[in-house]
Amino acid sequence: MNSILAKSARLVACGALLAVMTGAAGAASVSEGTATTPSSQPAGSYQVAYACGWYAISVCSKGYNSAQKGANRYGGYVIHTSHPDYPNFRNGWYCAVVGPTSKSAAQGTARYMRSIGAHTAYAKNAC
Repeated sequence: MNSILAKSARLVACGALLAVMTGAAGAASVSEGTATTPSSQPAGSYQVAYACGWYAISVCSKGYNSAQKGANRYGGYVIHTSHPDYPNFRNGWYCAVVGPTSKSAAQGTARYMRSIGAHTAYAKNAC
Protein backbone atom coordinates (compact mmCIF):
# COMPACT_ATOMS: atom_id res chain seq x y z
CA MET A 1 0.00 0.00 0.00
CA ASN A 2 2.99 2.34 0.49
CA SER A 3 3.50 2.34 -3.27
CA ILE A 4 -0.13 3.39 -3.71
CA LEU A 5 0.39 6.32 -1.32
CA ALA A 6 3.60 7.30 -3.11
CA LYS A 7 1.88 7.11 -6.50
CA SER A 8 -1.02 9.16 -5.12
CA ALA A 9 1.38 11.84 -3.88
CA ARG A 10 3.12 11.92 -7.27
CA LEU A 11 -0.22 12.23 -9.09
CA VAL A 12 -1.24 15.12 -6.84
CA ALA A 13 2.12 16.80 -7.48
CA CYS A 14 1.83 16.26 -11.24
CA GLY A 15 -1.69 17.68 -11.29
CA ALA A 16 -0.58 20.72 -9.30
CA LEU A 17 2.41 21.23 -11.59
CA LEU A 18 0.11 21.09 -14.62
CA ALA A 19 -2.15 23.67 -12.99
CA VAL A 20 0.81 25.97 -12.37
CA MET A 21 2.13 25.50 -15.91
CA THR A 22 -1.25 26.19 -17.50
CA GLY A 23 -2.05 29.09 -15.19
CA ALA A 24 -5.13 27.43 -13.74
CA ALA A 25 -6.98 29.56 -11.21
CA GLY A 26 -6.12 28.87 -7.61
CA ALA A 27 -2.73 27.33 -8.31
CA ALA A 28 0.00 28.48 -5.96
CA SER A 29 3.60 28.93 -6.96
CA VAL A 30 6.37 26.66 -5.79
CA SER A 31 9.01 28.63 -3.90
CA GLU A 32 11.77 26.03 -4.33
CA GLY A 33 12.11 27.21 -7.93
CA THR A 34 11.11 23.93 -9.56
CA ALA A 35 8.27 21.58 -8.86
CA THR A 36 9.46 18.08 -8.13
CA THR A 37 7.75 14.88 -7.24
CA PRO A 38 8.69 13.40 -3.86
CA SER A 39 10.77 10.63 -5.46
CA SER A 40 12.94 13.05 -7.44
CA GLN A 41 13.83 15.41 -4.61
CA PRO A 42 17.47 15.61 -3.56
CA ALA A 43 18.30 14.56 -0.02
CA GLY A 44 17.91 17.39 2.47
CA SER A 45 15.25 19.24 0.49
CA TYR A 46 11.61 19.74 1.20
CA GLN A 47 8.52 20.68 -0.77
CA VAL A 48 6.14 23.53 -0.20
CA ALA A 49 2.40 23.32 -0.76
CA TYR A 50 1.12 23.74 -4.29
CA ALA A 51 -2.24 24.90 -2.98
CA CYS A 52 -4.34 24.94 0.12
CA GLY A 53 -5.98 21.68 0.95
CA TRP A 54 -6.08 18.77 3.35
CA TYR A 55 -3.03 16.70 4.26
CA ALA A 56 -2.62 13.31 5.90
CA ILE A 57 0.27 13.73 8.35
CA SER A 58 2.10 10.64 9.54
CA VAL A 59 5.08 12.11 11.42
CA CYS A 60 6.27 15.54 12.51
CA SER A 61 9.69 16.25 13.93
CA LYS A 62 11.96 19.18 14.72
CA GLY A 63 14.55 17.50 12.47
CA TYR A 64 14.27 16.83 8.75
CA ASN A 65 15.79 13.33 8.87
CA SER A 66 13.18 11.95 11.27
CA ALA A 67 10.37 13.32 9.11
CA GLN A 68 11.99 11.86 5.98
CA LYS A 69 12.10 8.44 7.64
CA GLY A 70 8.36 8.77 8.24
CA ALA A 71 7.78 9.71 4.60
CA ASN A 72 9.84 6.72 3.48
CA ARG A 73 7.90 4.38 5.73
CA TYR A 74 4.34 5.70 5.37
CA GLY A 75 4.43 7.47 2.00
CA GLY A 76 4.38 11.09 0.97
CA TYR A 77 7.03 13.79 1.23
CA VAL A 78 8.42 16.24 3.79
CA ILE A 79 7.17 19.81 4.27
CA HIS A 80 8.49 22.55 6.55
CA THR A 81 5.62 24.06 8.51
CA SER A 82 7.26 27.49 8.90
CA HIS A 83 6.55 28.21 5.24
CA PRO A 84 3.70 30.73 4.76
CA ASP A 85 1.80 28.20 2.61
CA TYR A 86 0.86 26.43 5.88
CA PRO A 87 -0.82 29.07 8.07
CA ASN A 88 -2.77 26.44 10.06
CA PHE A 89 0.35 24.45 10.96
CA ARG A 90 2.51 25.24 14.00
CA ASN A 91 5.81 26.77 12.87
CA GLY A 92 9.14 24.99 13.21
CA TRP A 93 8.30 21.39 12.30
CA TYR A 94 9.14 19.06 9.44
CA CYS A 95 6.21 16.79 8.64
CA ALA A 96 5.77 13.74 6.43
CA VAL A 97 2.56 14.37 4.50
CA VAL A 98 0.36 13.15 1.67
CA GLY A 99 -1.63 15.88 -0.03
CA PRO A 100 -3.03 18.33 -0.72
CA THR A 101 -6.25 16.46 -1.24
CA SER A 102 -9.87 16.47 -0.12
CA LYS A 103 -10.82 16.23 3.55
CA SER A 104 -12.26 12.73 3.18
CA ALA A 105 -9.21 11.46 1.27
CA ALA A 106 -6.83 12.91 3.88
CA GLN A 107 -8.85 11.35 6.70
CA GLY A 108 -8.86 7.98 4.94
CA THR A 109 -5.12 8.14 4.31
CA ALA A 110 -4.46 9.10 7.95
CA ARG A 111 -6.63 6.17 9.07
CA TYR A 112 -4.59 3.83 6.87
CA MET A 113 -1.32 5.29 8.19
CA ARG A 114 -2.48 4.60 11.76
CA SER A 115 -3.32 1.02 10.82
CA ILE A 116 0.24 0.38 9.60
CA GLY A 117 2.01 1.93 12.57
CA ALA A 118 1.84 5.73 12.40
CA HIS A 119 -0.25 5.78 15.58
CA THR A 120 -0.51 9.57 15.77
CA ALA A 121 -1.35 10.18 12.08
CA TYR A 122 -4.04 12.78 11.48
CA ALA A 123 -5.62 14.95 8.79
CA LYS A 124 -5.29 18.74 8.75
CA ASN A 125 -6.20 21.62 6.46
CA ALA A 126 -3.16 23.76 5.59
CA CYS A 127 -5.06 27.01 5.00
